[in-house]
Amino acid sequence: MAVLLPCSRTAAVLISMLGLAASISKAATPVVGQLSVPVRAAHAGAPQSFVFSMSPEPLHDALQQYSRITGVSVLYDTGYVADKNSSSVHGAYSSREALERLVAGTGLQVRYASTRAFTLMPKPEPERNRAARSPLNPARQQYFGRLQSRILDVLCADPAIEAGRYRLVLRFGVGTDYKIGPLQVVASGRSELEPAIHAALSGLDVGAAPPAAFEQPATMLITPQSARRYGACPP
Repeated sequence: MAVLLPCSRTAAVLISMLGLAASISKAATPVVGQLSVPVRAAHAGAPQSFVFSMSPEPLHDALQQYSRITGVSVLYDTGYVADKNSSSVHGAYSSREALERLVAGTGLQVRYASTRAFTLMPKPEPERNRAARSPLNPARQQYFGRLQSRILDVLCADPAIEAGRYRLVLRFGVGTDYKIGPLQVVASGRSELEPAIHAALSGLDVGAAPPAAFEQPATMLITPQSARRYGACPP
């Protein structure tokens, strides 16, 4: 379950509680053969296209295959894709077009994270459905606020990181020593800042252990608006 925390310092940070699956391919060359063949762009600056031949299958498997084909990371909460199947994708498409076709009919939407990564999020629910959901556990909500506050304090205190000027996706766990453990960083359009962000947050002591119901790893999405409003980052 992913929870957007309203009406507090936790308001604009998204925490994914069921464990983020990150399909990350570092291969410089897409898979060639029956699955996909890269197609040269028609003109300079046009997005690269790939020829896909993908039939419906469990969505998690399809996303892993998609990432291997394109070399693009797809970040998503495993709870979002459970028991869902992909749509078929046949033909030449850009990485974004193919991903949108792949998740068509699943209730998920594609969001741009960087030139190298997309996130998958549920489409907005009708108001009546949101009202019917049970309230967030107070202990977890308090811990979300602690994480957000501690992370934004560190990011906003370092001018070189320029927090508040780009979208930032963090995937991490918190150990029994209260410190942020394995950390993945995706800075939209500012990949050169990712090493500095990683160094600033790795091993960060958040001052408390997660509550019992806190499932890890967690995902935090920090928008420019939330960084400036809730973290006092400079405009």
